[in-house]
Amino acid sequence: MRGVRLLPSASRPAQAWKNGGGVTREVARQDDGAGDILWRVSIADVREAGPFSHFPGIDRVLAVLEGRLLLDFGGGTAPVLVTPEIAAHAFPGDVPVSGTPDGGPVTDL
Repeated sequence: MRGVRLLPSASRPAQAWKNGGGVTREVARQDDGAGDILWRVSIADVREAGPFSHFPGIDRVLAVLEGRLLLDFGGGTAPVLVTPEIAAHAFPGDVPVSGTPDGGPVTDL
């Protein structure tokens, strides 16, 4: 695929989240040529509860590699628990969601 960058583990710098609750390391990504992300695969370390970044036009699929993560979409709906034993959870990137580690730090994909 054209324009796809695969990033070996040694070259995956940690990108701190704006809310300070964790870091993300990109594994692979493809941009549109103007620098906007078409898609990416990343691994995140979630240390504390907080809102997810807003990504309009991007669909998200979140799988937990280690730990337990509660996803809260608000609006009176029950939080969704994602663990390594549970299938990945898909949701739009422009939907407000907060994540809360349940019982300790979380690593997600």
